[in-house]
Amino acid sequence: MTTKNEINYYNNNDEKGIYKEGNIIKRLLFGWRFNILKHHVKGNTLDIGVGDGYIIPHIRGRFDNYIGMDIAQKRLERATKMFGTKDMTFKVGDATNIPYINEQFDIVIATDVLEHIKKADTAINETYRVLKRKGNLLVSLPTENKLYRLFTKSYYNADDKEQRNYYHYYNAKQITNKLSLKFKKVFEIGLPFIIGGINLNLFMVSKWSKKEK
Repeated sequence: MTTKNEINYYNNNDEKGIYKEGNIIKRLLFGWRFNILKHHVKGNTLDIGVGDGYIIPHIRGRFDNYIGMDIAQKRLERATKMFGTKDMTFKVGDATNIPYINEQFDIVIATDVLEHIKKADTAINETYRVLKRKGNLLVSLPTENKLYRLFTKSYYNADDKEQRNYYHYYNAKQITNKLSLKFKKVFEIGLPFIIGGINLNLFMVSKWSKKEK
């Protein structure tokens, strides 16, 4: 389960500085991931770790039903205030104990979430459980490479150890290895790019299908 310190951190730190303020390159890079994943959203959708809900404008109208779940009540309140609840439901919940029945969702979204969960294996198993047999998991992960760490200094307080670490327990490769035990990779895209053999990727965006038991 998520610790009280983590919940307090997420409640007290909004995502406005990432998606709405600061330099345009940062905002474009974060929004770029959503523009890739939105084309794969459909049907009954669960968004784990929805946060303040900045993915919602990108995917609205593509799902039949949408549930945005997060451990932080205040983040859900901010999402509700900004985007309303006309065609959506927001619920406090933990990805390591998803409060829904087996095979309920066509799509589960996890954008920059799994690396923050200490018991990531449990969260991945729960995601597998609630997805329908032909359902898909949509994932975005930070690479955690040197370039990423340099990039994040532009919006994290370099003197705040808690904020710099931001409860990152894993990098993209580690989570990908864990996902591969339960899911089959449909595609993976690195952002922004690799040029001349030099890896300039800050994020990995991917789609996964369930492996048959």
